[in-house]
Amino acid sequence: MSDTPELSPQDGANALFSLIGDVTQATEDGDLGRLEDIIDQMQMIAQQTGVEVPGLTDQIERLKHQSHQAKTHFANTDAALWAGDLQRAESLAMSGPPFDAVTLNMVDGAAAPDEGYDEDPGLDASGMEFDLADFAEGLGIAFDPEAMVETPDVFADLAAGLPGALDMLIDTDADLNTPSGPSRHTALLAALDAPGRTAQTLERLIVAGADPKVIHAEGDNAISWAMGYHHPETVNERSEADLIACLAAHGADVNHSVAGQITALQRGILQAGAPQVAALLAVGADQTVDMAEEFHPEMLASVNCVMLAAAKPEVLRLLLDYGADAARPDTKGRSTLAFVREQAEAARDRVDLDDDWTVDHAEALEISLGMLERHLAQGS
Repeated sequence: MSDTPELSPQDGANALFSLIGDVTQATEDGDLGRLEDIIDQMQMIAQQTGVEVPGLTDQIERLKHQSHQAKTHFANTDAALWAGDLQRAESLAMSGPPFDAVTLNMVDGAAAPDEGYDEDPGLDASGMEFDLADFAEGLGIAFDPEAMVETPDVFADLAAGLPGALDMLIDTDADLNTPSGPSRHTALLAALDAPGRTAQTLERLIVAGADPKVIHAEGDNAISWAMGYHHPETVNERSEADLIACLAAHGADVNHSVAGQITALQRGILQAGAPQVAALLAVGADQTVDMAEEFHPEMLASVNCVMLAAAKPEVLRLLLDYGADAARPDTKGRSTLAFVREQAEAARDRVDLDDDWTVDHAEALEISLGMLERHLAQGS
């Protein structure tokens, strides 16, 4: 039974016309849930009142389809962030939701019920563009293009992993703890960016005066900075374990929180992989800290580490092996198993056979779901 009161055709036309502005506002606000509610109201009014506006049905169906596509687009962007694929997330964010400025002048140039109407509200999706800067800020990553000015970087060769760069830097007696270059990194952080990074390089820098306890301007310490590594194929689990153990032994806090938003372990789960997470767990990283309530994307706000790791089954297995409590609810009281099951179902619904990434993501969540179910069953 509908809660909508019976309307005359004239009342229906007035109501439909007023909802056009609500559609525009919802798209500008990026509120897809509200947009779908409005579309449902428009369909109900049209059906109940028999209002026949040229093109109305087609416009509503088209808008409804595009609203669904937009929700899928944003869900896929969030999934990419969750899996640590920032390149895919940025590509999706830059492409924007699939609205194509559909004209919502439902009266097709005719007069509105009470007055002339020739304004074309259209669809402005600008308010719905995903703000990757929010996610980057939560990770402690600088995301201000204007601030990334070209300045000389005395640690550039070290960050590039050039042969002999470390010896040359030490021989110059440069201040290893003064930030340099566009990313404002110290010598130690530059070495952590280098392909094939090693604990031996860090040891030499520390002996030469590099301080592992220096905090980057964006909030990272050396260990959390190490989780944003761009050359994982050049290292292995043993070398990463030695590297993190070296930093911890020299005073870097393994449980450092970046700008109060995300711990080194949480960042490792999101952005790094099994070798880095294993290295953190081996030196006592705390698995019991949940994500911040204001974290972006919202789907990851308040989740526990087990939930956070579900997009990467190999990382989830590590957490469980190190004693993570999969039965513990998150800050919002949500069940870990229910959360992962819901996300796995949603990922299955979004699978696009022309997009292998969506297939792989859905399969990863299915593996994690099965792993959790078996783990909890064994523990009961």
